Amino acid sequence: NKSREMCQSVLYSKVVSILVQFIPPRLPPQIYYERLVHSGELLLEAHEYDLACSECFLRFLNTPEENRGFPRETEEQIQEIIAYDFRAKMGVILCRFYLSLDSDEELRRSATAEDIIAQLEACRDLVEHSG
Repeated sequence: NKSREMCQSVLYSKVVSILVQFIPPRLPPQIYYERLVHSGELLLEAHEYDLACSECFLRFLNTPEENRGFPRETEEQIQEIIAYDFRAKMGVILCRFYLSLDSDEELRRSATAEDIIAQLEACRDLVEHSG
């Protein structure tokens, strides 16, 4: 387990240093923020929930929309912005869901069950408000 923690720590620091290296203006903002969400999704698939949540999805969501560099001239472009926001918000929800589940897989603690229910409710709310 210590070996896994050490690997995660090294991975975390390397990913953060790479992300910081390419912050705009190094990359055009639109490309950086598109890749940030995509990277979060890849980290989520790799079960790196904390890294995906804090360094990708939340970094995207905490950046003001006007600083992300997405054009807003056509309906298609506006829908693309909405889609990236949705993907990042859903990514945060999924990361928090799996982090809660990882800490108590059998849901023996009521706090874990409450966290899981809260994330399921957040997912429902996000889907209801996006349609």
